[in-house]
Amino acid sequence: TYGTGELLAHLFRQKVDKIILGLGDSATCDGGIGALEALGVRFLDESGRQIKAVPNNFLKIKDFEDHIPTAFKKIPLTLATDVKNPLLGARGAARVYGPQKGASLKDVEFLEKGLEHWCTLLEAKTGKKLKDIEGAGAAGGLGVGLSAFFQTEFTSGAELVLKTAKAPQKIEKADWIITGEGSFDKQSLFGKGVFTLLSLAQKLKKPALLIAGKIEVSESQLKDLGVVKFLSLQEYLGKERALEGREEDFKEGVKALFKELPLQ
Repeated sequence: TYGTGELLAHLFRQKVDKIILGLGDSATCDGGIGALEALGVRFLDESGRQIKAVPNNFLKIKDFEDHIPTAFKKIPLTLATDVKNPLLGARGAARVYGPQKGASLKDVEFLEKGLEHWCTLLEAKTGKKLKDIEGAGAAGGLGVGLSAFFQTEFTSGAELVLKTAKAPQKIEKADWIITGEGSFDKQSLFGKGVFTLLSLAQKLKKPALLIAGKIEVSESQLKDLGVVKFLSLQEYLGKERALEGREEDFKEGVKALFKELPLQ
């Protein structure tokens, strides 16, 4: 996350009133140590020597020095997450998202131990409770590292975007809600955008249609979300054809989704 830290440092220097940082799809699992290094934190081993802020050094980090400019810490930082996963455990950053990013089973266990070690050190030195923050597992635990040093507030990125786009008012005027994503699976149910939109539509009593590359949740779960009809392009077209992503195939899928619906 070093590059994200560089971007944050640039924004802090502009003396903005606040920053909203999106946490999701990061392809990292470093607990925010990379970003913190870019912002001015020095990581030390048991001999007091500075070491590089990379996950491979997690267990070697025994202390740190905070050289982040005080002015940076006065700017509120909103952390908009795409999931509600905690940092550690079966639903945590390493075990759920590590394999997606190429981590082997051995890597996952190493990252889990490393994140726990890093978070325990942070809690001991700052007095803040960080492990159980909802959304702490997003972006490989980046929010945990930032929360130890800055004024942070976690919020749902999907809810933030929908509110900004005035989605509730638009849904109120709609007859049907049509949505979808590449893969609608159990991770979607952790608070991602499509799930949040479906939940909002259900709250406003609007029927919903769902189309996705593949669907890996049960029909009963979809009905519980207010989905009247759904279509998996992988099942409808076959996996190989669906992966080609041709426009005419998608249109064919949409026609099938709408077929026999009581539309007026």
